[in-house]
Amino acid sequence: VVHRDLKPANICFTKSGEFKILDLGLARDIERDLETETYSGTPAYSSPEQAACRPTDGRSDQYALALIVFEMLTGKKAFTDVNLLCLLNKQIEDPPPRPRDLVPELPEATERAILRALSKNPEERYVSCREFAHDLGDFPGGTERSHVVPIPADKRIGFYIAHVADESLLARQLGRA
Repeated sequence: VVHRDLKPANICFTKSGEFKILDLGLARDIERDLETETYSGTPAYSSPEQAACRPTDGRSDQYALALIVFEMLTGKKAFTDVNLLCLLNKQIEDPPPRPRDLVPELPEATERAILRALSKNPEERYVSCREFAHDLGDFPGGTERSHVVPIPADKRIGFYIAHVADESLLARQLGRA
């Protein structure tokens, strides 16, 4: 299933410590034809192919997940614009900002993983979100560490992921741990 509207508001963190993806109203079975000539989704979390009304697959959701991770780790959205058409155009054409420009202490491996998942070309993204999750927590020398970004309470987006390779909630939910 391709969600096609993955965004922070559609991810719930349960009391039992699990992430649940909500609002499958735009979801499509990947076995079906996903071609569309009309836009649907949330511009701030749309992949370039979705923004251009081209066919989507799981890599489109991976792009949205990378935008969410970018926002969680930096405290800022990767792409913004008050004009929604301009925002969609940024998703299609503009390179994403480098996360380490916003948070210099962010591990280089984490930045590489995020930028790969944010590739404009779906063929250059990870084969799976599991592979993306693995690389998010892959540190030189096998060291594991968590990364906490200080965000004022009024700027927090509702949940955080502990950034540890095998122990992170993201890795657990994506089947890594």
